[in-house]
Amino acid sequence: MTSLRLRTPAKINIFLRVLGRRADNYHELETLFQAIELYDELIIRKKKANRRLIVRNDAGLQNENNLVLRALEWLEKLCDSKFEVEIELVKNIPVAAGLGGGSSDAAATLLGLKRLLDLDWLSSADIERGALSLGADVPFFILGGTAIGRGIGERLTPVGLNCDYSLLLVNPGFAVSTGEIFSAFSKTLTEFPKKVTLQGLLDQGVELSQLLVNDLQGVAESMYPEIRLIRETLIESGVTEALMTGSGPTVFALGSLEKLEALKDRFGSKYRVILTRPSPGSILID
Repeated sequence: MTSLRLRTPAKINIFLRVLGRRADNYHELETLFQAIELYDELIIRKKKANRRLIVRNDAGLQNENNLVLRALEWLEKLCDSKFEVEIELVKNIPVAAGLGGGSSDAAATLLGLKRLLDLDWLSSADIERGALSLGADVPFFILGGTAIGRGIGERLTPVGLNCDYSLLLVNPGFAVSTGEIFSAFSKTLTEFPKKVTLQGLLDQGVELSQLLVNDLQGVAESMYPEIRLIRETLIESGVTEALMTGSGPTVFALGSLEKLEALKDRFGSKYRVILTRPSPGSILID
């Protein structure tokens, strides 16, 4: 095998509560991750040359800080070896949008290099350790599907939810800093941590619409009023289930395919509007 192609899914946060600040300056979370059928593509090729990254559709991401290269460097350090590979990244997932595209690409890089370079001695624990070192959302993309995330999002519990619905994603086209949003939200936290049991809600069989909570939404909307405008436009259009994902700025709506298709033209060409579905799986390897 001289090359490998992977499709790397985006995600939404159906539920996101920030429970409190931790001593390490991170935040304790409880969230419900859902992988969705919106994919970047990663092609990894063996090359008799220095490693390099090629990025299609977004040349600004072709730099040493890209999580794909950081994942490659993590594995090189672990293996005490330099890999002669070329990685081509085709970006389809909006960047810094609350959809986890960079994290998904990093997870795919770890899995893809392990398979392409026959690194069979790498354990699942090794891959999970590497994933967490790259970002709080990266371990989820190793797992995929639907999962509760606790801690900073890395302690994962797979759950089974009905995925028979469609999604409309509305992205305003600007990037949002996760650190900036969490920093602003921290000012609203009390010293007493919240207690939320997402598993308890799921065990009660609550409707999906009742899980749509994002503690970061209010802060993000106050800092970026266009996020509120998108959400309110969706609600005025008859959608009752609309929520910002992650730290934003993408807003998603749940509903039937026919209903959401009818809303796409409401946003014209000003925003990026994507019609998709939840995915029960994870990274796809061809």
